[in-house]
Amino acid sequence: MGFIEEIELEDDETGLQIVDEEHAYRVEMDRQGRKLLDYVEEEVEATGFVTKGSDAREIKITRFRLVEGYDDEEEEVDFDEDFLDHRDDD
Repeated sequence: MGFIEEIELEDDETGLQIVDEEHAYRVEMDRQGRKLLDYVEEEVEATGFVTKGSDAREIKITRFRLVEGYDDEEEEVDFDEDFLDHRDDD
């Protein structure tokens, strides 16, 4: 789990990173990664493929879940790419 932060990339584009207690993971800004733009500064639990480059760790998000606190309870909203892909099929 970590917090989503907005970062400025070298090409003046906006990017994101997920920061946990130990590391920062730059988010690959593909379709799934761009979904996180609506949740900057929110806590998230993300799964995906992590690669370690010479300058940063990068994550290709496969799914993520927002973690929101309410009176010592956690409500989790799950964003599964497969589920979202099928919402327009109706």
